[in-house]
This record gives sequence, structure tokens and C-alpha cells, in this order.
Amino acid sequence: MNPLDPRLVPAPHFEGKAFPMTDMVRYPIALDAGAMIFATNVGDAGTCLSVVNMTGGTVGHYTAPTLASGPTAGRAMKASMTLINTTQNLNRGGSVWQANLNQRIELPAAPSSMTLAQWNAVSAELRAHPETVECSANDFVHHPEKGGQPPLIAYPSDHTAYHAYESWKTAVTLDEYFSYFAMWPGSPYRNRPMSTLLYIIGPQTVTNNYTVSVRVSGYTRWPVDTVPGRQGRIVPTASPAAVSRLHTSAWSAAQAALAGVAVAGVAAGRTIATYAGEAAGAVAAEPILGMPLLAL
Repeated sequence: MNPLDPRLVPAPHFEGKAFPMTDMVRYPIALDAGAMIFATNVGDAGTCLSVVNMTGGTVGHYTAPTLASGPTAGRAMKASMTLINTTQNLNRGGSVWQANLNQRIELPAAPSSMTLAQWNAVSAELRAHPETVECSANDFVHHPEKGGQPPLIAYPSDHTAYHAYESWKTAVTLDEYFSYFAMWPGSPYRNRPMSTLLYIIGPQTVTNNYTVSVRVSGYTRWPVDTVPGRQGRIVPTASPAAVSRLHTSAWSAAQAALAGVAVAGVAAGRTIATYAGEAAGAVAAEPILGMPLLAL
């Protein structure tokens, strides 16, 4: 399920020809008041990243360039997010929270109209959620391929949406992007093919610099007069049981990675009782709308 893996994710049924594409968005962040970073593969658009920078309260959303326009239809296949801290040693500090969420996030209002105070309240609720794990900024110094923190890898959240082709959207607004994985009063509802990847960077006394990289892969269908359309290959197929085992393996690997981070946090001085207390408090005031886990 990692976009860096060249193997394609098979479908449980014949889907004809489609062009598998992988693209990336890399965004630098300089902050001292913290930030929230949301990433997912929406399946029918190239928009895959949103950054809420608490320094100034700016909210942006970003689209993979080669997936910005061109396909006539598409569906999600893979998605991952990597975070690197590029700050000098003496200035590096603070905490980073991460989560791979299989639930929709509850917001008090549309993202485009939310105030900084509202974003801070959402950040506090997400940090207290039992699926969120706290790490140190020093855990994100090295690239994952050089022994750093492993990337967050999305897994299918809704199998019907994950395997369904939708008309391609050339432009997605901030509110439209959030409607794939969040809800607020009066919000539109869009299918959610993959889990939501989340980083929350805590405030620091000195400005820290981060680089976030999001990779997304999808099956895309193009007009017949384009090169990708002529190069379209048959989407590999497998039995539903084999596809389910693949999805289960990816989900288990993601959970194991987060569990390893929690163990590292305990070794750094955060006791099991601390995690249990935070989890109990989060369950008492669940900030995320419930959505049952997939029966894979």
C-alpha cells in the first residue's frame, strides 16, 4: 500500500484498462505556534494535502501537479505522508502527534470560515483521541529510508468507494477537500475511499522548520487522444479474499508502526498509565464521529 512500492493494488473484479499514476506534493512549513496536517487520497481529484498553520492562522490545500487535470475518471489506490524536521539541533524541540484515522473528523464549522480559536480546539480534541500517538520532534530528523520515523500509509476505508471510478475533478476547494474526511453542520457528504493521515505539530519556543511530503497513487482513465489513454493497462485482478488479505496486512502494518511509536514514547518517560488516562479522557468526550472499522 506504500506509493513507493511499484506493485499495483489489484481489484476484486475486472475493471478494463486504466493508467496507474503516482504523484507527490512536497510543502515546507516554518512555524512556532504549531500546525495540523491532513492528507488522504480522495480518488477523483489530485488534491491530497491541507496544512493549518497556527502561526497566523493560515489554511491551505494543495494538489499533485500531474493529477490536477487531464483524466476523465479515476479511483484511489495508495497514499502516504512523510514528515521531516530540518531544524538545527539546538533549536529543535516540541512534540508531534500522528494518527491514521478510519473515522470522519467533526468540525464546528466549514474549514474556510473557522477561526484560529476553533482550529486550536479541534487540535486539542484530536491530540486527546485514543488513536493519536505523541512523538518527539527529534524522531523526525531523518528520512524513513535512513532510519527515521516511518511514513503514514493510508489503507482503504470504504471498499465500495475505494473500487469505484468517479468523474475527475480538475479543481477542489478547501471545503470540498475536507468534506471527503470531515463533517460539520450543513456539510456536503462525499465518499471516503481511504483513511485520513494526520500530523499535529506542537508549539515551540524557537521557530522549527518541517517538510511534509504526500504521495498518492491512483488508477486513472484518460481521453483516447492522450498518451496515458493509449498506454492504459489491464488493472490486475485477484479474488476478493486475496484483496482482503492485502488490505488487512496494510492495516496491521500501520497499527504495528503506531504501536512501536507508543512503546518508544513510554521508554522516553511517558508511562502506560499516562496513555491510558489520555485514552480514557478522549473516549469520554469523543471528538470524532463514529464509523465502524471494516470487517476485512
